[in-house]
Amino acid sequence: MKLHVITLLTLVVALTACDLTKKPTTTASQAVDDTAITTKAKAALMADADIKSSNISIETVTGAVTLTGLVASEVQAQKAIDTDRAIEGVISVLNKLTVKQVFYRELDTLRVRVT
Repeated sequence: MKLHVITLLTLVVALTACDLTKKPTTTASQAVDDTAITTKAKAALMADADIKSSNISIETVTGAVTLTGLVASEVQAQKAIDTDRAIEGVISVLNKLTVKQVFYRELDTLRVRVT
């Protein structure tokens, strides 16, 4: 009887460990949804004349949108974020946008340090 209990416990532990090592996978339908969200997000940004969307890259993973690139102002960055949050299927928006003025100011600071 003890041997059966030990064997059963060993099996349960082994199966639990296998289950914990599974990595989340993206299904084909989720990949299609992400592509649709990215397409809608790009179209929405291009449709807004106040946003210079040519410098903005968009990536979507399981409904989470990431915006990267350069924008002219904080106002443009916030408008891009708000525009993409309003798209159906978007779970979150991660802002990795850089304001050009800040970017160039930091670049000038680096130039001063080098010389």
